[in-house]
Amino acid sequence: MSKETKVIPNWLFLRYTYIWIRFKEQQFYSSDVKKQFKRTTNTCLKALTEAGWLISFKEEGKTMFRARPTKEILEDLYAFEYIFQS
Repeated sequence: MSKETKVIPNWLFLRYTYIWIRFKEQQFYSSDVKKQFKRTTNTCLKALTEAGWLISFKEEGKTMFRARPTKEILEDLYAFEYIFQS
């Protein structure tokens, strides 16, 4: 598992799923997410970023996000589980 990829609770996974279905690997602002999904807040975006499920970066002074591919996340989590829990 990459250092930043962590297991997340179900409610947060649901938010990630909504984001992935809507944006895939496209860049987006928090305002784009709020327009699409009323229950997804800056707190959710911050938690997903801290867990390594979203990547955040600054562009022209504003924070943008990009969802990591689900396959990549699962490979990180599985590798960690296999290597360290066996």
